[in-house]
Amino acid sequence: MKILIKASAKSPGSQWQVRLDGEAITFRSEAEARAFVDTLQARIQAPTVSPSSSSALPLADPSIRPAPAWPLPVAGAGSTLQSLPPARRTS
Repeated sequence: MKILIKASAKSPGSQWQVRLDGEAITFRSEAEARAFVDTLQARIQAPTVSPSSSSALPLADPSIRPAPAWPLPVAGAGSTLQSLPPARRTS
């Protein structure tokens, strides 16, 4: 990525531009423009940390079943109700 800091030609001395591959971002001072570039470069150069399988949180607990669809069946002549396992609490 090409990063360029320059004084704005439209209002010299009062505004500065940071140009990123053709895109321009305007700042009120050279100090603000340089601080932005420093932060941007630090973030670009920062190591990427990928979670290891041991520290990653599980996306879903396969033992938890979704709630039954409504309406629930009603016991009547020729039908039997099945008891559902108790709901699991998550904390």
